[in-house]
Amino acid sequence: MFHGPSGTWKTANLSSSRMRLEATSAMGKAYFVSGMGDECGSNCPAVDVYDDATRTWSVETLLSPRYEFTASAAPDGHGFVVVGGKQTKRSPWNLTEIFTQAAGHTSSTTANLPRSYHAASTNAPAEATFVGGGDLANGTVTTLVECFDWTKHAAPA
Repeated sequence: MFHGPSGTWKTANLSSSRMRLEATSAMGKAYFVSGMGDECGSNCPAVDVYDDATRTWSVETLLSPRYEFTASAAPDGHGFVVVGGKQTKRSPWNLTEIFTQAAGHTSSTTANLPRSYHAASTNAPAEATFVGGGDLANGTVTTLVECFDWTKHAAPA
């Protein structure tokens, strides 16, 4: 962890060792999401959460553990979305999990395309997260881009 004001690095440990995880920041916290690891057996359901305000760690659980996915923050920081990936070494899938303050934890929906090895980017003026490229299945690579509309998952008033 890098502490900007002091210009120093500090170390910490996640709840389990893993690779192919994703990290994002939202709701004033840093989230280290899922991935693969020996301690978890296969895919790790853990979402390690670091709260800089309290300097504490906690662990939440992803509804569907995965790897080779993306995690992107909402434009206003009220949540983040976890898109696609794989549960096993089989084909990619389209399950999307949404972490928001309004939901208190997660809800889920499906993307139009199952994909892994893709990229995501959030655009604040558009209130959307764009998901593009990736492997659809069996090495079929796509140019298609999907849009996750955050206005349908608004923060509480």
